[in-house]
Amino acid sequence: MPLPAQGSISLPKQTSAATAYWVGENTTITDSTPGTGDLLLKAKKLAARVLVPNELFRYSSPAADAIVREDLAAQLQLGMDQAGLTGVGSATSPKGIFNYSINSYTPKKQGTNGDATGPEDFFGMIGKVDSVNGIVNDSSFAFILRPELWWNVVGKRADAVSAGDQQGSFIQMTLDPNGNPSYRIAGKRVITSNQIAADRTKAGSSVLTRVLGGDFSQWIIAMAAALEIDQNRYSDTAYTKDQTDVRAILQVDMGPRHEESFVSMDYVRVQ
Repeated sequence: MPLPAQGSISLPKQTSAATAYWVGENTTITDSTPGTGDLLLKAKKLAARVLVPNELFRYSSPAADAIVREDLAAQLQLGMDQAGLTGVGSATSPKGIFNYSINSYTPKKQGTNGDATGPEDFFGMIGKVDSVNGIVNDSSFAFILRPELWWNVVGKRADAVSAGDQQGSFIQMTLDPNGNPSYRIAGKRVITSNQIAADRTKAGSSVLTRVLGGDFSQWIIAMAAALEIDQNRYSDTAYTKDQTDVRAILQVDMGPRHEESFVSMDYVRVQ
């Protein structure tokens, strides 16, 4: 959503419900007050800057300025994604969803040095959200996980002849109309991303990962204006060295409207 002119917006939210009572005739109805709160979003500046030799602009083909602009835009997008996942939150940077009080799900196959994950655990994550009346819309609920973990999960096969041979049909993999693997699990959309790190530590392993699930209609991204890209050839350093100073700025903040609509599964083995 766009941030207003003053650069901040407060979104109201309900944190607890009213209470209903059975009452008799001519009996006073006990009052109750639903809990309320707000999500305050305030413009925070994400920026990148590069100094480019002017020879690159003068003599390159295709045009180098487009390459530089696309790279700056991509890096700001990645920085925004990373903050939205794991940002610690401060006066100048957003707080990531993993650092909010979201639901936690424990995989069924636990291990000392990390937990194994199967298709059943993704159903369990959905159930965790549903059990606390979180939102589970078919169109906006999704999972975010590392690519290698995704392919490990959809590559699991059922037993065929003997127990444990895993030579039967694929348990979870589905194909799109073109015959390519469909990025869906437990009926929900899957997004694979290396922004989900494999650096979680449990006992003797420090290369574990985690999975995020949630209804992303409840993750609010507020932006002020659009991406700003500016060039300057006349700063002291750029002018004396025949360079162009290129700067990109994005004003953005983000946060959950309802934390109960999200769930994490932590300390998961990638393979």
